[in-house]
Amino acid sequence: MKFFIALLFVAYASAQTSDLRNNSMVALDMLRAAIPDFKLVQDDAILRVSDAKQKASTVLAGFYHTVFDRKVSYLESVIQDEGDLLQYGMDLESWCWDNNLPMLEGIMGWIGNDFSECIKQLDSSVSDVIATVYGRFLEDETNISKYSLLEVFQKRNIISNPQSIADAIAALNFDITEALPELDVTVTDFENDLNDKIPTYTGCLTTRLNQRKSQLEMLKAQTEQCLNEQ
Repeated sequence: MKFFIALLFVAYASAQTSDLRNNSMVALDMLRAAIPDFKLVQDDAILRVSDAKQKASTVLAGFYHTVFDRKVSYLESVIQDEGDLLQYGMDLESWCWDNNLPMLEGIMGWIGNDFSECIKQLDSSVSDVIATVYGRFLEDETNISKYSLLEVFQKRNIISNPQSIADAIAALNFDITEALPELDVTVTDFENDLNDKIPTYTGCLTTRLNQRKSQLEMLKAQTEQCLNEQ
């Protein structure tokens, strides 16, 4: 009787092992079949992020070109003012003007420092914006690389529990791009955030330039006062 029970147990265990082995092979076949389609979707998602990063780089370059143009425009204005004042002094041919030349050099030197300070303030204000958007891209790339069939295979025991792998594969969302944010919106928001910084930068330039222009006008007024007192 015991021998018969043992035979039944062996037969049952053998059948169970056979079923498990068959289920494991089925799960492996499902895994192999899923990999190509999944890789195509994953590659597409990576390309989408790369394209968004390129667009963001173009936006950033355009932003700094605008910043450069604004600075050049203001520099042209102040250099013109300096030239006009120098011509005014040369036409006078008076010591009243010559005494003001060191002060003029000092004012022009401070204008250079003013513009540098404005760009420092701008860089500081946009650094968080830049860090945020590129940090988002990095997070997306990390999520894409982690969103892998290998995780399903690694986290489940295909030998002792093949059904869990089969269930996991069946439940996978193969439209990985749905897990990504609207990348075009991300780039547009990035561009808007950068453009919002331009008025503050322009205001900084305008304020400092007006201060220095007032000093240039003061030099001219002092010169004229000197001439009148002669």
